[in-house]
Amino acid sequence: MMSEDYIEHDPAALEAEERFLKLQKTVSRAANRAVVFSVLWLGGIGSAFAIYFGFQCLELLKVNAGLELKGRGKAIFGIILGICGVISFIAYWLGVLSNSGMFSN
Repeated sequence: MMSEDYIEHDPAALEAEERFLKLQKTVSRAANRAVVFSVLWLGGIGSAFAIYFGFQCLELLKVNAGLELKGRGKAIFGIILGICGVISFIAYWLGVLSNSGMFSN
């Protein structure tokens, strides 16, 4: 068993930990952006960004599956709300267009 002193002074272990923390920060940012944009609908554009950042986060998690990174739940939440936002956007504009008489004979 390694002592804590060895881990603290092992440059390779410190470098690996720094890479992990940097990657976790990137994943967390993407997941947080997915949630924020899914809540801030912004006329449908926020929903599109939420879906993009959610899938970006899931892709980072997939590529680095061996690491115990966090953020999957937030990414999925952002994607689901983003999809709901896009559906709402489409339904809204279909309703507006159908009530405007554009589709009537």
